[in-house]
Amino acid sequence: MNIQQIILKILQDNVKTHLGENVPVVIRQFPLDTIPCITIDSEGGRPSDLPYVLQEKLPLDENHPQYDSDHPNKLFTQDVYYQKTSDTIVINCWYNDKRDRDVISDRVEELLFLARTQNYMFCINYDNKTHLCSTSHKECSARTSKNSLAVKGFCPNPDEYHPSNLLFNNFIFPTTFRIQAIFNQDEYNRNPILYRRIIKLNVDYYKKHLIGGRRWNPDNYLVL
Repeated sequence: MNIQQIILKILQDNVKTHLGENVPVVIRQFPLDTIPCITIDSEGGRPSDLPYVLQEKLPLDENHPQYDSDHPNKLFTQDVYYQKTSDTIVINCWYNDKRDRDVISDRVEELLFLARTQNYMFCINYDNKTHLCSTSHKECSARTSKNSLAVKGFCPNPDEYHPSNLLFNNFIFPTTFRIQAIFNQDEYNRNPILYRRIIKLNVDYYKKHLIGGRRWNPDNYLVL
């Protein structure tokens, strides 16, 4: 999942107008024919550090010649290439009614903050439509529990439910997931006037590429 798709997942079906109507969110530069809407674009990723290789124990792909269908989760030590990358995501909020300006942009800011602070809404185990946890198969405990973690929007029992934040799961640094600028760029040459608020978001993340096997020990070389 690339960065734009992650922002789409954060915003989609979570932003409404001042009248309570859902605001469509798409990945593109220009607005939809239906206004209001939100479009997501990128200024392009750029390497921000030297790449490096780590060794991780991972299962093999089904197409690998040494894949064992009887033991699909068997782990093999493999080299993984990491490249730290920086990007600027451009979130465009389009509307014809000025009353939607702050309602929509404030909600976008709130959702980005919740994603950064590991709110339960952005746990990969959480279903935003049913509110169910895929681990417990019940309503998310962060919505029902009254303990000190749940009241902050966190999983109340992480050792049991194993929550995983959307950002962490996609190798994004939460501390770098921050708004750089917010400004208006209204298009008065249109009739009716097309209002536009731009939110620029800085993000640092890792691109991860699987290389393959490595030396298991000095006497046994395993080629994957």
